[in-house]
Amino acid sequence: MSDPKKIDRADIVNALWPMDGPHTAESVIAAADTIEDLWRYLAHATRRSDSGALAAPADVYVSLSRLVTSVRSAEQVFSQLARWADRLQNKTRLAHDGERSGDHWLAINAAAEAAGWLSKARAVTELLGRNLDQANSSLSHLYIDADEEEDQ
Repeated sequence: MSDPKKIDRADIVNALWPMDGPHTAESVIAAADTIEDLWRYLAHATRRSDSGALAAPADVYVSLSRLVTSVRSAEQVFSQLARWADRLQNKTRLAHDGERSGDHWLAINAAAEAAGWLSKARAVTELLGRNLDQANSSLSHLYIDADEEEDQ
């Protein structure tokens, strides 16, 4: 933190979730919960275009740039979770709550299905990232002309 009076939100995130870990189920779930809360915050902050939260195209450009980066990270997460679900099929003790007979084909099929859906989510997220990148490219050329604004 450069200014002790100003909270650097990135420092807080890095303090709570250091990139090099430790990575636990609790910390991963807490990170996912926080991402959910932040998306809700953005939904509220962008609800009205006249709120002044993002008055200039440059503000939207910078915000969208960060979202593009986060979507790329989400794409990586979905890809890694798909591989995890794919490997899960090889667990000999994998069980499904709808199968009590000891035959674990239902569990294997559910893991395969999850891997497939996660792979599709990764592909859709990749497309989302490309679309956001194109939108951001268009926004990069926009600004509010101060002289024009004063004339109105």
